[in-house]
Amino acid sequence: MGIEYKEIKCPNCGAPLKLKSGLAKLVVCEFCNSEIDLTKENGIKVGERHRKEYPSRLKVSLGQLAQFNNKEFELIGRLVYEYEDDDEIDYWEEFLFLSAEGEYLWLECDVEGFKIYNEFRPKRPINPRELSKGQAIEIDGDRGTVKETGSAKIAFFEGEMTWKTKIDSMVNYVDVSMSDNSSVSIEYNDRELEFFRGQAITRNAVYAALGIPLPAPPKANKLANTIFIILVIVIVIICCLVSMMKGGDSSSTVRTSSPSTSSFSSDDGK
Repeated sequence: MGIEYKEIKCPNCGAPLKLKSGLAKLVVCEFCNSEIDLTKENGIKVGERHRKEYPSRLKVSLGQLAQFNNKEFELIGRLVYEYEDDDEIDYWEEFLFLSAEGEYLWLECDVEGFKIYNEFRPKRPINPRELSKGQAIEIDGDRGTVKETGSAKIAFFEGEMTWKTKIDSMVNYVDVSMSDNSSVSIEYNDRELEFFRGQAITRNAVYAALGIPLPAPPKANKLANTIFIILVIVIVIICCLVSMMKGGDSSSTVRTSSPSTSSFSSDDGK
């Protein structure tokens, strides 16, 4: 059985919007890019998404089906976070999947690889503002170490979100490496606080779960190959010319010495 949905009309353009998440608090209209607050009756427009696109490293779109943990999920939302790394701006993506049973799953994609996260609530309160890099921490009886703390800007989002997302708003995060090789990610701002427990997943496993082919390995640079071939040809030609010149000098010496020897023989005969 597939995911059930309810339909509402965009309060801005009137287009029909199919909502698949019962916990969605915000959705972007795919027709007019209006940001619609779903916590209000029938939804109200609270903003408009910028049309600056961020290409997905996965090359997938909303509605993509996937098989994780022997369950079928559907991609219903995507977030892009911008952050500063060594004075350069980079970004990572988070994909929100929903199963027919109402289970949510986040797939994180960045330059280091992929991780799957599920939301949870720690048994004991944790204040992320008190955590710093390298600090030891205990979460639900498991020990971990704070790997990184920082902040990122929400640069782009599409589809449905389970919390009120706003373009250009800042989100603070704390990444914790646990002793069992899992990860805990804490994301918070002035209004919301969320905890996620995750596990690394290989690139091959992600593509297999999505049922899409692995991207072909990058092709060699044709210009570089052409330049290399030309250089090899030039070097070969130069070597041949040098060899010919050396051969020419040797034969010239033989020719000049032969008449000279003949001349000396003639003088001796006189």
